[in-house]
Amino acid sequence: MSVTGFNRPNLTLAAQRCRADADKLEALRRTLNPGAGRALVYCATVATTEEVADRIRSWGLAAAAYHARLGDEARRRVQDDFAAGRLRVVVATVAFGMGVDIPDIRQVVHFHLPASLEAYYQEAGRAGRDGQPALCLLLWRPADRELQQFLIDKTFEESGTGEAAARREHALAKLQTALAYARLGGCRHARIADYFGEEGAPRSCQACDNCRAGDRREAGEQAVAVPQLRAALNAVKRFSGRIGAANVAAVLAGSDTKWVREKAWVRELPFFGALPGWSQERVRDLISELLVEGLAAQSSGDYPTLVLTRRGNEVLAGSEEAQVSLPPPPSNLPQRGRGNALPGDPQVFEKLRRWRADKARALAVPAYVVFSDRTLAELSTRKPASRAALLTVPGIGQAKLGAYGDELLILLSAL
Repeated sequence: MSVTGFNRPNLTLAAQRCRADADKLEALRRTLNPGAGRALVYCATVATTEEVADRIRSWGLAAAAYHARLGDEARRRVQDDFAAGRLRVVVATVAFGMGVDIPDIRQVVHFHLPASLEAYYQEAGRAGRDGQPALCLLLWRPADRELQQFLIDKTFEESGTGEAAARREHALAKLQTALAYARLGGCRHARIADYFGEEGAPRSCQACDNCRAGDRREAGEQAVAVPQLRAALNAVKRFSGRIGAANVAAVLAGSDTKWVREKAWVRELPFFGALPGWSQERVRDLISELLVEGLAAQSSGDYPTLVLTRRGNEVLAGSEEAQVSLPPPPSNLPQRGRGNALPGDPQVFEKLRRWRADKARALAVPAYVVFSDRTLAELSTRKPASRAALLTVPGIGQAKLGAYGDELLILLSAL
């Protein structure tokens, strides 16, 4: 076994930004290949481990989920089967890994952004301990930050101590380092070595995506123009702490939503409609990038609101610069009308949204962890009447079918 220091050139470090979890699954399907060894996939939530493990089994690989909600005997069985090679892939939360010292783990994939760079490298570092080549791939999207912030807020909300606020801020700062790593344009091995204080690491390598490609920017990635960025920052600042991302997006897109009609004065704001031709979905992507770049922050709770951070204020004042870029807008999607309403039956869609909000509140998870808006829109369009039909809807796998299928069928049959 050969593991020394943080600079391990046998590990290929890579990160891939994805638009949605469905894209992560497709990237995982294309990438996952443990060869003669084994692979680990880390997820942030129990529900995702079950769904991803189920999907991997459908691809013909022996896989199992591992998380704290499994009984002792079930967890022990997964560990033993993985160690013996009867399982090729384990899909796990952070509950898995302590004491794992298997030399031939050929791939470690993170399905969500980890909470810190320490957590990431502790888990990714389980790959290639025999000194042979291994892949460490991070699949991420901007919404991962919101998920991790939700988990952080929940942790420190439950602690109820006077030190909770300071520890929360420390945890959020560590989360920001993980985001910076995901978006990194330089050598990932050098960044890891620098972060952990290892001196003398080369500034470039042949074992990370950035050094191999020479340019980390996605093909066609578009920089957000300064006037557009300033409009977004001004909108967040104007409504600081009073409205959430959806309404900020409606203002910037100039959408004729119910909220805008009720607050007719917002049409007089200088940044109303500042992003003509942008769909609300794309404006939401821009707002997510503001969060990723630390220019804005989002509160926790059932109705999270947006505020401008100190860095966001400095960029707006011109004392600091920031570059924000977005993937190109999809060209194969039909154009939506004013207001950018999702397809499907609007009344059914709204009832499904209310059901999702109740379910998320009961499970103490963000709403999108239950189902994305896209999945709800597909449900409202297709109105599936059987469990088999539910499985054809994007975003519904065996795990979510088992968790929500019967409730959805009852709900849809009554609409």
